Amino acid sequence: MTAGIEPGPIPGTTLSESVLAQASDRGAKPALVDASSERALSYAGLAAEVGTLAGGLAAKGVQPGDVVALCAPNSIEFAVALYAATSAGATVATVNP
Repeated sequence: MTAGIEPGPIPGTTLSESVLAQASDRGAKPALVDASSERALSYAGLAAEVGTLAGGLAAKGVQPGDVVALCAPNSIEFAVALYAATSAGATVATVNP
């Protein structure tokens, strides 16, 4: 721990819940930006894509307690897949491509 810096409280929410909690308030503001292509995804777009993919994962049988391996390069799609899987209740194991 760095001297003089106190850790904050641990939130009682998941990472995806924390990131998406204010997505509707932030709307068109960029949530994710791909530095190489400058492509951006807004908070509203992120919430929509995460919701759609989480629903698809659940429809395919992914449920709380499952472990999902995620193998993808650093990208907007990686973040969407990560948040969607955790929103569906799964634990994500990242695998380096």
